[in-house]
Amino acid sequence: LASLRGPPVPDVRVASLFFRCAPRSPVSEHQHAMAVIHIDVDRFFLAVHAQFDRSVREGPGTPPIALFQYNDVICVSASARALGVRKHMSPEAARAVLTPAGGRLVHAFWRDWPGPRTWYKPYQDASRDLFACIRASLDAGAACGATLERASIDEGYVSVEERHGPESVAEELVRSVRERLGLPVCCGVAPNKLLAKLASSAAKASGGGSGASGRVYAVRSDEEAQALLRQTAAHRLPGLGSRADALARAGIEVASQLQTLDVPRLQAVLSLSPAAAAAAHDACRGVSSAAVVDAPPKSASVTSWLAHTPLSLLA
Repeated sequence: LASLRGPPVPDVRVASLFFRCAPRSPVSEHQHAMAVIHIDVDRFFLAVHAQFDRSVREGPGTPPIALFQYNDVICVSASARALGVRKHMSPEAARAVLTPAGGRLVHAFWRDWPGPRTWYKPYQDASRDLFACIRASLDAGAACGATLERASIDEGYVSVEERHGPESVAEELVRSVRERLGLPVCCGVAPNKLLAKLASSAAKASGGGSGASGRVYAVRSDEEAQALLRQTAAHRLPGLGSRADALARAGIEVASQLQTLDVPRLQAVLSLSPAAAAAAHDACRGVSSAAVVDAPPKSASVTSWLAHTPLSLLA
């Protein structure tokens, strides 16, 4: 497998905004001297797969592709997403959309012993390399010793002092990961973890802007935070992922619209607990006190067993 490495990943682009915090920013005064960077690999599982199988790398003319394991789609190419394929679709539903468009399903790495199962080692190795690269890049520059939190297999947070230039640090991370590992990443830069994560998602969706080294979306003022919340789907806020139907019934599409509701109204409209409603009240305003901590993510090990299906039907 190691001999089947894919070509370099195409350059990604930067969308940056600049500011000084207004008096009423989403963070406390103590945090004004710090910024948070959220770094996330674009379509991680497909990006890792493409390093071993050139046919799944994304680019002009590449057919739409969805990666699945067991009975669950876990990663979707941009062209497949444009067709309506989504994560956690069943493979059968995804195939029905992809096949007429010349697309295909690809199974995650798997092995036949001891019993057919998904093989996570290539993804775990890529994740270890990713965070080692981030750490090395930080320590080689002005942000030496910055706190790095591994949030999941393909995303993390970095706490950076403002005097180190967090946008420059983010651009260097994008460049380093792309050049050393061939993985496409984007970064969000903001005063707190919530806004940084929403910003990196916006960077993925924006696909454009200025800058040379990578796709970085920076939220550096209250005005820019509000602009981000106006373009963020309400169900993307923490704790509201399962409330999409309730949000639709209330006519709420984007996060900023929730700001018109007080805590009791949020609790009633979205069937939330008092604590969850209070959290949503803060989140829709871009307020978060969660700290970046130097600790491994809390995760569970999951093994998916496969039916004895011929590889010709899986690929």
